Amino acid sequence: MEIVPLKAEIRAEKKKGEVKRLRRERKIPGVLYGPDVKPVLLTLDKKELLKVLRQGKHKSLLVQLEISAGSEGEKKKCLLKELQWDHMRGEPIHVDLYAISDTHSFSVSMPISFKNTPVGVTKGGIFEPIMRELSVSCRFDRLLDSIDVDVSRLDIGDALHVRDIPVPEGVKIKDMPEEVVALVSPPSEEGTTEAKADEKA
Repeated sequence: MEIVPLKAEIRAEKKKGEVKRLRRERKIPGVLYGPDVKPVLLTLDKKELLKVLRQGKHKSLLVQLEISAGSEGEKKKCLLKELQWDHMRGEPIHVDLYAISDTHSFSVSMPISFKNTPVGVTKGGIFEPIMRELSVSCRFDRLLDSIDVDVSRLDIGDALHVRDIPVPEGVKIKDMPEEVVALVSPPSEEGTTEAKADEKA
């Protein structure tokens, strides 16, 4: 899974009026926390954050956070955990970043990649993906770019459920087992009528 670089600066403790000042300077307040990290208050550049957000292809966005504090700095792998928006202006106003530990599992969304053509589609059925992502729990070294799902055996009327999806060791799916991931529905009546008309012609 791709990790996007993002810069941040450590900021002082909360002060009255500080948030308004930051926003006037086109800065976004944030906080970094995690299992092995003491919470740290951060400041991020709004323009850079928006650029990073545009690169996110799915809900979970991983970033390589470059934290500067004077002449010193450090890097941490993070998950963009929560983003607060000003819906009137359509811009972010606060960001929560979760520091990823190499020894602790964390929750993340992984995209689903459907592989092969369902047998039901070759018979005229319609393939319908219901879920595009799965919520999983794993360590950083178990992250995948996507979860490959073979749908070749799906016939007309068949459905693929969460419980049917095999995942590598160390990856645990958190979605409900009975949730439908994809199905092959019968041909639409309109499509059947057009096909019969073509045959008669």
